[in-house]
Amino acid sequence: MARSRTFGLATRMAVAFAALMAAPGAACAPSSFQPPFTYDEAEQIVMAHATCVPVPLRGDTGLEDFSGLNIEGLLSGRQDLRVEDGRCVLAAGSDCQAVRACFGISVNAAGSTCTASTETCTGSSITGCQAAGSTTPAYDWSVDCSRHGEVCYPTAAQGPICAPAPCSRVETRCDGANVVRVCDGRVMVEPCQLGTTCMVVNGLQQCLGASCNTNGCVGDSFEFCASSVYRVNTVLACSAWGQRCDSLATPCVPVSTACDPIFGPPSCDGGTAHYCAPSGEMRTYDCLAHGFGPCELVSSGRRVRCGPTGTRLD
Repeated sequence: MARSRTFGLATRMAVAFAALMAAPGAACAPSSFQPPFTYDEAEQIVMAHATCVPVPLRGDTGLEDFSGLNIEGLLSGRQDLRVEDGRCVLAAGSDCQAVRACFGISVNAAGSTCTASTETCTGSSITGCQAAGSTTPAYDWSVDCSRHGEVCYPTAAQGPICAPAPCSRVETRCDGANVVRVCDGRVMVEPCQLGTTCMVVNGLQQCLGASCNTNGCVGDSFEFCASSVYRVNTVLACSAWGQRCDSLATPCVPVSTACDPIFGPPSCDGGTAHYCAPSGEMRTYDCLAHGFGPCELVSSGRRVRCGPTGTRLD
């Protein structure tokens, strides 16, 4: 599967899970967690992303996909998608050029002479081209790394990626729910994991939440307690995507067994997509009513998305 370039390559969650394996029991005081999007908004972001962003730039994603952009990840805050980028997608509607611009992606099929897919760093952007496929023409593409203060950085294992530039001197401070790093005069803002805020503990700026003693369920949320500082550092608001809090082994589980959220299978009925929601209940998405084309099954029928109104590169 192609790796996704439309959101950060490293999740901000960055939980050292082994360090959190305290015995489950009564957890911390409830946090003030609020999901960044409603379920309908997360669904729209995922579908617009799957419809408008070509596969080589995002991986083979769609509703029910748990390796790329997905509803549960957006509502939990565990995926590295900036909230402002998600809001941008919602404002873009079914305008695929505008949706791609929200991720810093530009695609141009007109006049492309690409015969072999390539990618490289060009200034602060990743640039490349994609050879023609069975249903798509050849096209040139770019991802603007500078839109979030990053640079294009070549790697041996992953090829070019967007990443912060190396620093000779870094100054770090807290600004509300953000960790602010000033790198050789460049300001980089790192939002805290939802349910936490930036605070200085043991001389370090860290994203932490309420005081706690152990991991466990607090209402419909599962809270991970960092034993080194006895504060919450990760909150999974299970109810935000229709699940309930269960245990450390499986923090969030579906509330229903009507269908399997991971294995589906999804289906299409003309302009309507049918898929198994994270809650374990069947859900529909009307592609035509949202301005997209008819429903499409992808990944050998394991995932579903909307088709574009024109070509996928319009």
